[in-house]
Order: sequence, then structure tokens, then C-alpha cells
Amino acid sequence: MQGQLTKQGLFGNEAPFKTAISKSIVPSMFFRPVIQENNDKYYSPSGYNSQEDLMQWLRIPDLSIIERKWGIQLPSQFEFHVHDHCQISQNIFGEILYIVNGTTITLTRNDILFINPNTPHTWIAQHGTECSSAAYYPHMLNLNNYSLRFLPYIQILYSQRFPFIFLRENDPYFNRICSILQDIHEINDRREMGFDAILHNRVVDLSIVLTLMLINKGELDVSEDRDTTLQRAIEYINENFKNNISVKTVADIIGLNPAYFSHYFKNKLGISCKKFINIKRIENAATMLINSNLSILEIMYDSGFSSTSAFYNSFLEHYKISPAKYRRFFVETTPNLSMPNL
Repeated sequence: MQGQLTKQGLFGNEAPFKTAISKSIVPSMFFRPVIQENNDKYYSPSGYNSQEDLMQWLRIPDLSIIERKWGIQLPSQFEFHVHDHCQISQNIFGEILYIVNGTTITLTRNDILFINPNTPHTWIAQHGTECSSAAYYPHMLNLNNYSLRFLPYIQILYSQRFPFIFLRENDPYFNRICSILQDIHEINDRREMGFDAILHNRVVDLSIVLTLMLINKGELDVSEDRDTTLQRAIEYINENFKNNISVKTVADIIGLNPAYFSHYFKNKLGISCKKFINIKRIENAATMLINSNLSILEIMYDSGFSSTSAFYNSFLEHYKISPAKYRRFFVETTPNLSMPNL
């Protein structure tokens, strides 16, 4: 199987917080103009050859298993896409099989799939499958003073630590998340005065509930007290990762012993402080590779790296391909101004 990776935009410009919300038959939402049908199954075609490192990045699983389950022969060329916004979809009718981050996920009735920005994915859908979707930019969320305690965890929620989150009806948090999604769609349908502000607040609610779910499942750690140490550390990293900072720099700002701080940080978020700083730098570099004409060397320095080898090794570890190939693999497409793609 070969693959093509394309970039999808959510909006032509970034106005104040917006969401793209829709309910639709699945094939009509794919952004390529041609959807082919094979035995009542739809798939996305591509006329481009792939390279081995792209296949490694997309982490394509054993397709023979999919073919046996769905009773079809998959196309030799398959199109993946990636976007800079977050997508959350709920299956209404039919069945969808996603390939996300090397995992095959089958969405049946009511199942929910959350896909983070910059996560390559593709799908096959049964004929007539209907899905509701909402898409938004996580970086445009503004937490008020009552929600700031969740900020460090929400930033991890919207990172590649969780490329996707899959929920079925038996999940303890399913009903709460389903209720918020229903509100989001109803608010969007009514479009009363200030509806975009209300949508924003409901997406913040959704983010907090998803964060609580991860905390209660043991995938994120949080202390019972209202200690602001982690929040201060995250805020400092967010504001200064482009500078020459280290774990010791952050620990000194917080006022903790570096060894103790490193242990504390990893216990709280599940990743080391050094890796967290690297992720911020790499994701910033990836965004600039797509959205700027700066050279790779300029992007490297602007993202906080001082060593070419460290930059390339970190980028390869995170995205499985080099920065130059990452930039080439993104094919500019016309932004979708109204509806998100699956």
C-alpha cells in the first residue's frame, strides 16, 4: 500500500474563536473531489507514489486484516491527511474504520473519536454512514481564572502524547462528553447572539471533561491541593522555549532543586520536562515549516535549538521523517471554510 499526505486547513483566516460543525454523510465531507465506491464501501484515492519513510510515519498497520473484515480489496494507493486543528467526531449511523497513528479504530453507532492536530489519518466508511463533527483550534481557547488550574493538563491533552482518544458508550465519561457535543451542535444550529462565545465556553468544558477523564484513568497525575508549581513551570516554558532554556533553568525559576523538579514534573505529566520542552520546540518548528518560507536553519534557531544534530534527531524522533521531507509532504489545498473533514 502506498500513501499520499495532504494538508487541510480549517479556516481561511483566524478570526476570534470559531468552530466548524456539521452533520453529514461521510463521503460528502472528504476534501478531495473524487470518492470512489467499491462494494458499498468508500475509500479515498490518490494518484501519487509514496516513499518508505512516509509509510513509516503514517504507521500503516496490516491491511490484510482490514480487507478480511470488510470483504474488499483496498486500493494500492491510500490518501492520508493531516490538519492543524482538533477534530471530534461521533458516528450517528453506519460504520467507519479509521487508521490513526498506526491503530485501526472501528466507529459504530454513537462512538466518539477525538483526533489531535498534526495526526495523519484516513478512513473507510460504509455506504450511507452519517457522522457529526466539530473542529476547533486548541490554541484559541481562553481559560478564565477558575479554569487555569487545568491549563498544564489541557496543553498535554492537545499534544502528541494523545494523538487520538476513542470512546464507546460504556466509558464512564461518555454521557458527559456526548451531552456537551449535543449542546455544541444545538448552539451552532440556533446561532443566537453571542453563539460563538457560548461555543467557546462549551469547548472549554469539553476540554476539562476530557482532561478529568485522563486524570481519573491514571494517564495524567494531579495533586489534590492547589499547588501552582506545575502551572508556573508550564507557563514559563510556553513563554521561553524559543530561548536557550534547560530543565535547570526552569527549576531555578520555580525555586526547586533540579533533580526534585525533574521527578515532580514527570510524575505529574507522565513525560520529562526536557521532553516537554523539546515537544514545544518541535511542534513550533513543524508549524513554521508549513506556514512560513524561512529556511530550515532559520526555523531551527527560531524554535529554540542551537544544535543542528539535536534538532534533526528530535524531529526524526517525533515525526519519523526529516524536516525537509516533512515540508515537502504537505501539499497545499483549498481551505474548507464551513465543514471539517474526517
